[in-house]
Amino acid sequence: MAAGSFPRIDEVAGLLAILIVAVAVARGGAGVFRHLRQRRHLHRTHLDLLRILTGTAAAQGSMLWLDCPQPMAYSVAGRPSLVVATEGLRRSLPDNAVAAVLSHEQAHLRGKHHLLVGLAEALAAGLPWLPLMRRSPALVRALVEMSADASAARSHGATTVRVALLTMSAHGTPAHALGMVQDYLALRLDALSSHRPSRSRLRRALG
Repeated sequence: MAAGSFPRIDEVAGLLAILIVAVAVARGGAGVFRHLRQRRHLHRTHLDLLRILTGTAAAQGSMLWLDCPQPMAYSVAGRPSLVVATEGLRRSLPDNAVAAVLSHEQAHLRGKHHLLVGLAEALAAGLPWLPLMRRSPALVRALVEMSADASAARSHGATTVRVALLTMSAHGTPAHALGMVQDYLALRLDALSSHRPSRSRLRRALG
């Protein structure tokens, strides 16, 4: 652009585009950081509650049993990472199904599934205007749950995992944890029946 002349429209448009991208990246980064900070706070709070309920501090890789009548099990990542289950689980399922449930949760920890889900959720929170980012948490959750199901089925059999899923399907899981019955029950039962989910059911489950 020559001295004293007005900028061309394409130059103005280019500068505006750069400014918009810079603002979007800054806002997205702030959203990601805020989401990750909230997850760390939830993790600390949850560990504090578990210490109060059990009377012991959780150690890395530990297994905690809660005196609760509802059949529940879930894994909590971070430091320490651990698996939490209830006495109701033992009373509601045979031993082989209980072992399958615990194997499912341990597969989440081994595969660092919480990290994958957390990153997807953070990106969705930081970049909500991108359709792929908005949809990524649902896709990642479906994939990690099916991965953990498959791991448990290899050790304990697909039928045993299906029995556990159906028995526990009415009970929930803490929001920041990964639990066996948290997401996409029909899709996962289909995958366990056929050893792989049908494409049509996968599309329907993920919207």
